[in-house]
Amino acid sequence: MLSEFRQYFFLPYRGKADSSDSFSATLMEPAQFHQLRKALGTFYWDNGFETFCRVTGFDPRFQHAQEKWQQFSTCIQAMGQLDDRTWEKLLEASLVEQPSIGSVLPR
Repeated sequence: MLSEFRQYFFLPYRGKADSSDSFSATLMEPAQFHQLRKALGTFYWDNGFETFCRVTGFDPRFQHAQEKWQQFSTCIQAMGQLDDRTWEKLLEASLVEQPSIGSVLPR
């Protein structure tokens, strides 16, 4: 599960990029993840389907948009099933277990 979890939570590298790398990244720290989770949850609770479509560019007239809204809704609700400390433990384990970020990124 951690390898699947890890692939979704990469942030762009904010330091000096190595010219030999076509892509540099660093794993998200727990505090950053909590901020992301809170921001997405707030967006979900403060907005509805129409705003979601406007922000994402999905056309609300199509079934695809409704499916994406449902997936987003499910994601937000699922993320709330684990408390902050559990997420933090998962992220910390991910950071400790990751020997080299370059080895998991596609080249």
